[in-house]
Amino acid sequence: MKRINVGIVGATGYTGLELVKILLNHPKFNITYIANSEGGTTIDKLHPCLTNVINMEVQKADVDKIAKNSKLCFLALPHKTAMAFAKKLIK
Repeated sequence: MKRINVGIVGATGYTGLELVKILLNHPKFNITYIANSEGGTTIDKLHPCLTNVINMEVQKADVDKIAKNSKLCFLALPHKTAMAFAKKLIK
């Protein structure tokens, strides 16, 4: 079965970290985009427990890049912020 490309916005926090861990071990998902409000680092520098597990660039969250790189996006954000992203992604 083909894997689904997914993005995670809000990778800085605990929920984002747990999502990365879950999706890394999931047989149907492939993480293609990781973002937070700032970007400019890698996921293993944000979360040292991911050292030697995943070394992906954390980008500044951008709706167009999310749509281009992911079929599905997880929003690990406060609810009002997530609602704003969701509205843009749905368009």
